[in-house]
Amino acid sequence: PPESLRRQLSMWCTVTLVSAVVLAIIAPPPDLETILDIIRSRQRQWTEPSRRRRLQMTQCPTLS
Repeated sequence: PPESLRRQLSMWCTVTLVSAVVLAIIAPPPDLETILDIIRSRQRQWTEPSRRRRLQMTQCPTLS
């Protein structure tokens, strides 16, 4: 049902918001440039295969 999905989504948003606020109180966020650098590096990690996986791909003989 869409209502339970909406409830889950709002719950998730609330939890995320509260945790972000708590984190900001405990450790104030670094400047915007640093945050953007972190986000960029994370995105790169998600899009690129890991170095180990890349090494395995080059070392393994291709199946023909």
